[in-house]
Amino acid sequence: MGSRYDKRGVPVVAVMLGVLTWEFVKSSSKGLKWFFTTLHIIVALVLIEYFGIHPGLLIGVLLIIALVKPTNMSSEKKKQKGLSA
Repeated sequence: MGSRYDKRGVPVVAVMLGVLTWEFVKSSSKGLKWFFTTLHIIVALVLIEYFGIHPGLLIGVLLIIALVKPTNMSSEKKKQKGLSA
């Protein structure tokens, strides 16, 4: 006897994940351009599928890189944002 939550919700979750992924790809392509977005996707898929790296570890490393990476903000933009030059 199966659970009452058998497989009825699977298509809904799959569609929601697909839409979320597509929106993320579209928004990242605006900032990184399509070449770098595609390159990031391919590298991530290779690392996850062929090297067996856990997706959470990959996300954690990318978050650390994003937080530590220095920005190339000009002094004019810093003044507009209220930061000291």
